[in-house]
Order: sequence, then structure tokens, then C-alpha cells
Amino acid sequence: MQLTEKRATKLKVLSALSADVGKGRIRLEKTARQKLGVSAGETVSVSHSGQSVTLRAFKADKDLVGKGACRLDAGTRKQLGLSSSGIVEVSAVIQLSVSINAVIDPREYDLVVVEKTAENPFQISSKLAKIAVAEANRKRSPKGKAKALFDWVHDNIQYGGNRPRGIGYRDSVETKIAGEGVCGEMAFLYVAMARIVGLKARYVIVDRDFRDQRVNHACAGVYLEDQLILVDPAYHTFDIHHRKFKSLGDLQAHAAFRSMRAQGPVRVPVQLQ
Repeated sequence: MQLTEKRATKLKVLSALSADVGKGRIRLEKTARQKLGVSAGETVSVSHSGQSVTLRAFKADKDLVGKGACRLDAGTRKQLGLSSSGIVEVSAVIQLSVSINAVIDPREYDLVVVEKTAENPFQISSKLAKIAVAEANRKRSPKGKAKALFDWVHDNIQYGGNRPRGIGYRDSVETKIAGEGVCGEMAFLYVAMARIVGLKARYVIVDRDFRDQRVNHACAGVYLEDQLILVDPAYHTFDIHHRKFKSLGDLQAHAAFRSMRAQGPVRVPVQLQ
């Protein structure tokens, strides 16, 4: 997972030294490196006219110090469409290390940093994210990734189970740690895992199940080719066709979670078949 902070300076391009050609690096003069807060060997982004490349920074030659110039190799200048007299914007690349190769879709979700004590049904821990990424990477298509996550939840999270007395409604991380959960807890876990691998997913409440029976139930929903597919580990079914249901936005899902959590200990219903 990577965040980029815009700390930029504009520099004039000079031809690279012949020894640098093709090595994907940039020579920054000392003043520019100080302004960006980078040392030699760190990664920087160089952009021009909407195009960008990422290069490693190196110390500039002494004759460049203070002159506001940088050296780019021929391949980089060609990629950016630059001559040796062009102007580029150089920015520092600030990384947020989460020890995972997450691909959260920025068009759908923001990364929010909250205290661990905050009540959030879609919590993500480093361990949970690693599992999601590893399982999803076994498949190439979005549907394959979605099914792989379902298989993991179905195989690793027991429905209901031997819940100790006094345990309230769990969030996604708590459900993973416990290895068991009721339908809504499984749904929160699946949604969190799906989002971390780039899928669009939602919490879904179900009023009538696939048999058209009235139920007080919840499952997950994942969008594949703009179509909502219901994913229900509690019913042991991927792409289940419940008769009456509602997909909740996060504000509604969070409110439902807090309400259920405030009710205290969960009464485990009869195992769904």
C-alpha cells in the first residue's frame, strides 16, 4: 500500500552521464534533495505533461549544486517527451508500510487511520490483509478472486460455534481471530477482505432467503461487472439468489453494527443448513 505526498520542486533537465543511461535513476543537486527531504538512494517521482516515472535519487555532481538542475538518462527523457533543456517536476514519494501488497480501489474507498479501539465492522489487520491478498492472488479474474475469498471464509470461519458467554457482536478482525461468527460477522469479514484486494463489496441484509422464507439474516455482496453477486458463507453458497434483500451503504452498515454490538452478548442461532 503506498501513499504519495506532494512535496515537489521544478528542475531543469540536463543530459545524463553516459554511465547513467538506462539505469532508471536521477541525479539531484543537494538543494533539491534537502527541499524534498530525500537522501541519495531514495525513490522519487519525476513528471512532465501528465506523464510520470519513478526513479532512484543520486547525488548530483559538484558542478550542479545550487543550479536547480537534474540529470535524467536518455530512456527517461524519451518516456517523458523531454529534451535536455526541458523542465520537470520532481516530488518525493512517501510510503506507508502496511507489510502487504494491497490494491484498494481509490475510486470507491479511502484509507482511514483510526485508533484500534474504534468500533468499525470492516477492520483490517496486517495478518488479515496478507491472507486476503494471498488468497486472491491465486486467481486472475475478479470473479475468481471473489470466489477464492469466499472459500477461505467458508473453510476457516465456523458458523456460530462455541461462542463464550458475554461475547458481543464481532468486527471483521475479531471474527477472523475467533475463527467463528454468525452470518453478519462473516459478512463483515468477507467485505473487508474483498475491499483490500480491489473488489467493491457491501454488507447486505436479507429479509427472504433463496427459499422465500422470512429470515433475519445478513450476507455479503460483491460487484462483478457492475452486477451485485450475493456471497453467503453461512448458507455455504457463493452467488446465492436470495429473494428479498437490501445492500447497505457504509453509513447504514456501521449503524447496524454499532446497534448490534451495543445489545451485548450474541445469542447464537441454530446452525444454518
